[in-house]
Amino acid sequence: MQELIYHDDINKQEVDLNNQENLADNEFISKRVSEIRNSIQELFKELDEVVSMCNHKDGHDVKLIANSKLDSGGLRRVCKICKTPIGYASKKEADEWQKD
Repeated sequence: MQELIYHDDINKQEVDLNNQENLADNEFISKRVSEIRNSIQELFKELDEVVSMCNHKDGHDVKLIANSKLDSGGLRRVCKICKTPIGYASKKEADEWQKD
């Protein structure tokens, strides 16, 4: 399994975002954006690996999920353990959710 990524690994380069020289340097910006995107990709990969270990057998909650890159949104069943959307709410679940 892949190693966990620690906060220190993500922020390898200390940056003073108030320093106008840093912000004006297109090369710096491009490099930093690339580093951040790579870190995000690594974290998503790790998240997928950890979520795949969950069997989603300990129940679910019904939650309203906003449309995002990870999910199409809507009223969904969400695993109580890993908080991953695992399906759509039934009509009965949706009616109960609306009452609450």
